[in-house]
Amino acid sequence: MDFKKYQHVGRLGTTSTEGILNGYVYVQPKIDGCNTTIYIDDNDCIHIAGRNKEYEKGTKNDRGLINYIESHIEYRKFLLEHKGTRLYMEYLVPHSLRTYFDDAWRVPYVFDAMKEDESYWVPSTLHAELESYGIPYVPNLWEGDGSDLTAEKIKELVNGNKFLVDPEKGEFGEGIVIKNYTYKNPYGDIIWAKVLHDEFNNHSNVKGRLKDVSNSELENEIATLYITKDFVNKEYAKILNDDPFIERHKVIPMLLSTCWHEFICEETYNFVKKFRCPKVDFKTLNQVVIKRIKELKPELF
Repeated sequence: MDFKKYQHVGRLGTTSTEGILNGYVYVQPKIDGCNTTIYIDDNDCIHIAGRNKEYEKGTKNDRGLINYIESHIEYRKFLLEHKGTRLYMEYLVPHSLRTYFDDAWRVPYVFDAMKEDESYWVPSTLHAELESYGIPYVPNLWEGDGSDLTAEKIKELVNGNKFLVDPEKGEFGEGIVIKNYTYKNPYGDIIWAKVLHDEFNNHSNVKGRLKDVSNSELENEIATLYITKDFVNKEYAKILNDDPFIERHKVIPMLLSTCWHEFICEETYNFVKKFRCPKVDFKTLNQVVIKRIKELKPELF
């Protein structure tokens, strides 16, 4: 088996997740950690990887994950007895959200498992198996027909997600992930949808102000809508995941370019559709995006 990167998770309400609520869906907490993968090869050796590549011993990029997996034999036992399965997990290390219980840190939580034929385990079966091995996992908050997942229900689930959250440190989790295991988006891709607490509660008012925006205000409105604190922190965390000891003078240009790249790739179609093919000055847009990033990450600049 070779390393296989986990699929994309897009924002609910965008074209990339259109139709995901048509069918049976599962809603799970979204936790703010490092995306990781473990699997076993034909020689029964465990491979441990981050979001984009396999970790190497001695580099410290894994932040203690390799040692954790190797010292907890239940992972090896599970993989040996379920050959061809990959476990996708969120390794909880401090990022933007720091309100979790103290004993929740430095633990990987399984949120999906992929079979050798690249189909996913059904959560009910997966969770029962993981429990029998004593492996931590991300539970379901809700499941049922997607047509029952109304805006009011989504709000209830987003605000009600307190998985691993210490009430003495905070009130809410990062958000929720919506999964439909029979779904492919309009482009033929398997993708899940996410709803973030910060965006849902603090930026829903922006959506109501997007009509009849003059061109002079357009770039600022786009940046305000799509360049959120969560988005910037996520891209920042990805950089640190790849190199936890990267120097500040290297982080800043990397963060600015990465945020701009991801924003253009992920959101251009969405804001073109929302504003009905507007005339956008991309030089101005780039400037306001950089300004927005600096406002949201003042401790770095």
